[in-house]
Amino acid sequence: MSERSVAWRRAARGLNLIGFGVFLLLTTQGVLSWSFWVDALRLWPVLLVALGLRLVVEKTAPWAVLLSPLLVQGTLGWVALHPERLSGSAVVLADADWQDFELARPEEAEEWTLDAQLAFARLDLGAGAGSGQLVQGRSAGSRERSVWLARGGEHPRVRLRGARGRSGIVWRERGEAWEIRVAEDLPLRVDLSLAFCQGPIDLGSLALTRVDLDGAFNELRVRLPAPERETRVDFEGAFNRLEIAVPPGVPVRVDVDGFLNGVEREAGNGGEGPGYRIDLEGAFNSVQVRRSSEG
Repeated sequence: MSERSVAWRRAARGLNLIGFGVFLLLTTQGVLSWSFWVDALRLWPVLLVALGLRLVVEKTAPWAVLLSPLLVQGTLGWVALHPERLSGSAVVLADADWQDFELARPEEAEEWTLDAQLAFARLDLGAGAGSGQLVQGRSAGSRERSVWLARGGEHPRVRLRGARGRSGIVWRERGEAWEIRVAEDLPLRVDLSLAFCQGPIDLGSLALTRVDLDGAFNELRVRLPAPERETRVDFEGAFNRLEIAVPPGVPVRVDVDGFLNGVEREAGNGGEGPGYRIDLEGAFNSVQVRRSSEG
């Protein structure tokens, strides 16, 4: 292989790296939604076309290998400019057949855990379950979801599971939507495992004992209450964008462990009394801690 051919191949790899770097930068800065990458995955056959094009031209016209990265990056640019063409979540919210669910509150319950595993979902979580209910709400986009109460262990645990898809979670044609309301007067631990989810998690009126959130490619707005005691909030994952709102005057300590995690803290989150210890682990996460508008 000639030195010129090697040079053109290196240039093609460089164009791909630059292109992917630019689109990752746009998502980490909030210009593009993380759902952009979900939509891009739906066009994965373009990678096969680009590879075939490269194999055809790399020996006869080495310079033409540049067409391969231009095709891939051009496709990403089209997805960024036309998100409505591929978005599955928009279909769910407009046309889905919603299914209601509810679980009664056990009489002996003094504390409980909400354990949810969801992917590719619009999530709206907050207080407001009806009288005598531990959790209630509705979901759309899948008839394979399951909601049940597990009574083993020290406290009852409500488990919510979304659909896994027919041939792997990445290839789902449609997203899901969940509206979840929980009991307001019972201490609650929140344990969420999420991927490619977005929406508000409003815990501001709950008696919160702990929050565990792990996953990737999520865009979430989390509102926390004024805690009665020092409360731990654990975030673990990659490529998440989180906005955390706490009442004015509530102390917040943030510990970060990982690679290229960005944390922005609004002034005035210090104070005396019980507060939050936020532990962030992972890579390429963006976290903003601000004061909530309501105390």
